[in-house]
Amino acid sequence: DWSFEAVVAQLAAVADEAVGAAGVDGWDSVRAVGLSQPGQVDGSGRNVVAAANFPTWEDAPISDALEAHLATHRPGLHVSLIEDSNAALLAELQRGSGESGESGSGQTVVLVALGGGVGTAVAIDGKIHRGARRGIEGGHAIVYPGGRKCACGQLGCLETYASGPSIARRADEILHEAPPGYEADGGWLTNGAMHPAVAGSKLARLSKIEARDVLEAAAAGDAVAARVVDEAADALALACLNYCRMVDPHVIAFAGGVATDDLLRRVRARFDKLRWNILDDPVEIRLAAGGADAGALGAAAAALEAAGGARRRVSFA
Repeated sequence: DWSFEAVVAQLAAVADEAVGAAGVDGWDSVRAVGLSQPGQVDGSGRNVVAAANFPTWEDAPISDALEAHLATHRPGLHVSLIEDSNAALLAELQRGSGESGESGSGQTVVLVALGGGVGTAVAIDGKIHRGARRGIEGGHAIVYPGGRKCACGQLGCLETYASGPSIARRADEILHEAPPGYEADGGWLTNGAMHPAVAGSKLARLSKIEARDVLEAAAAGDAVAARVVDEAADALALACLNYCRMVDPHVIAFAGGVATDDLLRRVRARFDKLRWNILDDPVEIRLAAGGADAGALGAAAAALEAAGGARRRVSFA
């Protein structure tokens, strides 16, 4: 059930589990709650204007609703809402960017969050830049005009090539493609055998393919998985090239469960072939400091900032 009410109830349950697992003195030890949201947050920082993952949501008052649920644990507890990509970027700025490990202050950073979708965030001179209408959506930058249909209605968005679901879907497509000269029934040859080009793939033995399966298989040398990950890397390299031309970042940091060392190695290789040679372009493409937990760390930092009036650091243990 992906209704607003069901999602809020589940968030409250997860928050309660997190407090129980944290080893603190219950809810009395909690000063604030941070929530990172995969959608556009309004100017008040309280409501979700729209979210591709939740198409029925419109001006959804998620902060108020979650506070009402958590009031059974601690009345008056504040819920701070931040876009998931901006949360990951906040974590990156806290930890510091660049090989020197310097503070994120003064840095221009583009954060790309790879997971169920592709989120992006930008910091200029160490400060998060949200745009005129808080509508920066680099995952919906068009990398292949006329390309795959995106849930947003556009064709060829980065998200249709580099999100977790897109990677898994593309692997399934390749496994079920009939090679030239063969007739296929649902991707299997008419004699009941899969084509030798894909039959040896680890992915062919899975009943359901997840993005992590594709990424792990590609890193281990699986040819079918490598083809899928290379396609995602091509799209990401094109996007990185355009991010560089638009904001000239010191760092492009990748966060989320889909961002792996092997994927970034492929992105860097393709980026290097495409990069601008007119001027020096020393951008660093790297994994975000918080890794897959960057969004949670940034949400916690935002909540502490809202509660204490100043930016607070959170643990990266």
